[in-house]
Amino acid sequence: MSKKEAYVYVVCGSDTHINTLHTSLRFLKRYSSRDIIVVTDLARNKAAINHPRLIDVRTDSSFSDAQAAIYLKTSLPEYLNMQDYVYCYLDTDILAIDKDADTVFEQPFDPIGFCPDNITFDYFSPYAVHCSCADKAAQNKKMLGEAISMYEANYNAWKAFCNNPQGEALQEYLAVLKKNKWAHYGILLNYFFQKHNPFSSNIRLKNWRQNKQNKAWYDLKGNKVLYPIENFETYIGQATGFEYHAAEKYWSLPGQPWDVTKPRCTHLHEAIAQTFGLRITPDNWQHPNGGFFVFDERSRDFFGKWHAHSLAIFNKPDWKTRDQSTLALTLWEMGLDKISYLPVTYNYIIDYFCGNDAYVPDKGFSKDGFKSCHHPKFVHVFHHFGDTTWALWNTLLSFS
Repeated sequence: MSKKEAYVYVVCGSDTHINTLHTSLRFLKRYSSRDIIVVTDLARNKAAINHPRLIDVRTDSSFSDAQAAIYLKTSLPEYLNMQDYVYCYLDTDILAIDKDADTVFEQPFDPIGFCPDNITFDYFSPYAVHCSCADKAAQNKKMLGEAISMYEANYNAWKAFCNNPQGEALQEYLAVLKKNKWAHYGILLNYFFQKHNPFSSNIRLKNWRQNKQNKAWYDLKGNKVLYPIENFETYIGQATGFEYHAAEKYWSLPGQPWDVTKPRCTHLHEAIAQTFGLRITPDNWQHPNGGFFVFDERSRDFFGKWHAHSLAIFNKPDWKTRDQSTLALTLWEMGLDKISYLPVTYNYIIDYFCGNDAYVPDKGFSKDGFKSCHHPKFVHVFHHFGDTTWALWNTLLSFS
């Protein structure tokens, strides 16, 4: 006999969380006719949950709302009919947007099914433990932005100054020489000899002369008409100490391959090793996202370990209240670090702060300028959920 299928949410606390749940429920009910269950601690909620199937579980009053939600999420088998159902858990900031959403229940999993996160474990680390790496990345981003703004101001001033008939004519002439070096070999050879003549302080070129010391160009009357501006990468590098990676278009610290503006570290790896005696490798291991997963009776042991590990870090000062850290730990502890993930279309992550997410109806969603595209069944909205000033959020509303 085939099992029944149901979706499960967990929510505790503020009006914001309840309102987010109601939005997610509205989307899900449009695209699915399966049962939907909400597990909550009603005593904590500031607003009523407008849904008929609620499971009310009292949680320890010493827990914060976030800890209470993790407590309930990682102990779901204790409150659900595990014998007769297969379940799909959704965070409240996930929206169903496709009529084939229920095909998630057809996806194979053993003993539990997750989708990959949108970042790797080293980039998740600063958000899981208390370290200064996120602040340092923010400082680097600010420093880089200030340096770029200063260069732009210098460039605009340079462009405004050089916007004169003589300056424009000289720039055009220099461009011609640069483009057709062999055709102007004699002129360039003469320029070279003048440049290296120790008895001359100027270089004569047609109707202009260049001062060897400041590299500026003057007309024959001595009026400055053009001066050199420092190369963008050189200027920013000297101002910040960062190195530019032209192919990927980002800045890094000297000798490092990582974007200085994106928080990244291995402090979570070290915390797991110190607290639980297990080392996660490589640093950039692709961990799962804990906001969407399918499970059934086979998942009980996994939940048991996940729950115990989550409770163990609640009062540890170095750890932030996150269940995704202990999720990764549990996978490794159970030898599931190479588990096959569900297709990303079941938990397609859209991050407001990434800025690369885009949508075109006939192509779908993309993060890379439509070099690759997806037609998700569910989208997971990171940050600015419900922000009607965000174009992509308004696009998502059209699916409701």
